[in-house]
Order: sequence, then C-alpha cells, then structure tokens
Amino acid sequence: MRALMACPFCREMFQPTERRTCPTCGLALKRIDDLPPAAVVGDELQGPVARDDIKLPLFYRGHARGVLLSLSVLGLAAFFLPWAHELAPERQTMNGPALAQKLGTMWSPLVAWFVTVPVVLSRRTLNKMRGARFAIAFLASMSAIASLTRILCPPQGTRLDPHVVEWGAGLYVNFVLSVAAIVFAFRFGGQPEPQPATQRAARPGRSHEGDEEAAASPAARKKKRKKRGAR
Repeated sequence: MRALMACPFCREMFQPTERRTCPTCGLALKRIDDLPPAAVVGDELQGPVARDDIKLPLFYRGHARGVLLSLSVLGLAAFFLPWAHELAPERQTMNGPALAQKLGTMWSPLVAWFVTVPVVLSRRTLNKMRGARFAIAFLASMSAIASLTRILCPPQGTRLDPHVVEWGAGLYVNFVLSVAAIVFAFRFGGQPEPQPATQRAARPGRSHEGDEEAAASPAARKKKRKKRGAR
C-alpha cells in the first residue's frame, strides 16, 4: 500500500496520485511517514514538532551532553584530590576543601561543578541545550580562573614567615577539566537543524481552481484555457 501524502504545515492528507501541492498552504506534499510528529492539543493540530524541540531521555548522551555530565562529575571528584603540598613552615597536604578554608575563592570550582550537573540534566531538548551554552561556559570559566590564579600566583614567603608550597595534581586536573568543559559547552546541543527552502506560499484570494491548474500537467492546462476561451 502506497503511503499517503500530507502537507508539512496543516497536515491535510491526500492520495499519492491526487495532487502535488496543498490547496490551502501551497506547499509541496510529502510522504506522511517522512514528516516529524505533530503536537495535538485536544482535537486541534498545533503544527509539527521540530526536531530541536523533541524531548530527549533524561540521560541522553549525544550532542556533548554526556561529555559535559562526565566532566562535571570528574570535576567534583577532583576537588577532593591533593591540591597543595605545603613544605614550610609546616609539612601538610591539602585537598580542595582544606585549601578553600584558607582561601575562600577556592570554593568556586566546587560550586561551579555542583551547579553544572543540574543545568545539563535539565536541558532535554536541543534548543534548550543551546540556550545553556553561555551559562555552562561561564561556570567552567569560574573554575578555570580559580585554578589558573593559584598556578600563576603562588604564595610568596619571607624570612620571618616562610611559605613553600607545591601545587598538587588536583589543581592541574581541575584546570584541564575546566578548559575541556568550556570547549564542549559551545558544542552543547549541536548545530541548529537547517531550514528547508520553503515553497511559494498561496496568494491571498487564490482559488482552489488555480491551485489545481498549477498542479496539472501542461497538456491539461492548455485544454482548460481553450475551454475558457470558448466561453
């Protein structure tokens, strides 16, 4: 059985050999199986749901969503790795929370990763993913700046108050994860779906007879014109 043809906009259906364009919208008909699903409210058709607006599964991993979730979880775990090794005046190893108790700004990586997880999980359509790109990039930048500041500006000790600190793996891992999150943030949701070239819209006041004539073969149009001339 041959599939029915339908208008991409109003979804009026026709037999495959009935016509080629929609008499109401003037758009070229397509196989109904090739059209995206349409939203229905009550008994009224609200129009087709675009691919970018289709709700995806909660743990959908495509379009950089899975990568950003993984980076966020790894960032949370990296916060509890050794971030600093103090060699003088005391010998101690500090992880992220211990370092943040001495330097309050170092809480920002933990906050950034903690907020990024629900931001990514709550975006379940491609359009919403793209709308969150700058927010995720901003959060990742907070974490990257906190790490980069410590790396470029180590504490400077004096003779009376010597401080010798070596940065631990956690600080560098956090910086690498943050930069990767910034890169993938701008790929979040992928590229927008290209819009197909729209067919010529129906002109105001255009009759159904004119539509049928446009869809007919050249020979049929000539016959109709001869009949009109005879009248």
